[in-house]
Amino acid sequence: MNENDDDLSMDMDLSDVRPDELEGGETVPTGRYHARLESVKRISDMNSHLKLRFTLLAGTNPAGVGHTFQEKLFLTEKAKPRLRGIATRMGLLTTANCGERVTINWGDAVGKEFVIEIVDHEFDGKNGKVKTTQLGYVGVWPLGDERVKDVPKAKAQQPAAPKSEKPKPAGDEWEGL
Repeated sequence: MNENDDDLSMDMDLSDVRPDELEGGETVPTGRYHARLESVKRISDMNSHLKLRFTLLAGTNPAGVGHTFQEKLFLTEKAKPRLRGIATRMGLLTTANCGERVTINWGDAVGKEFVIEIVDHEFDGKNGKVKTTQLGYVGVWPLGDERVKDVPKAKAQQPAAPKSEKPKPAGDEWEGL
């Protein structure tokens, strides 16, 4: 038996966690929302992903307004088309970038406002089917986009939360996303 087997203590980084997120967050109702991107964090573990956190300022479903919504954008080969689409709609990529290798910084979108679409999502969990919500496949639009003109917008731009530390380029194949 290892002498450390009885040590059950662990460090937890709660620097970007709010009190209402301690119990795992909430399921935000489906709808289209005027939202501000509050933070982006790169998580490097066995399921490497970007964790985006939005504040919902106004929207088609009043029950979701004022809530926080989090989305994981997985960093896999299969996810690259979705990542490109979302980065384009956030203004991080343009058609001028086509045909070349580029580096983008997801942190550049922090503090900006968009319209996002939250949809129902069901998956097989450890204990059966799990129902939740997630960001639509490329469910992000600039505020002035004609496709989301009917989505209610907040009356005045809300004060942004402090910017999170911008993710550092990884120097790998995901560097340009």
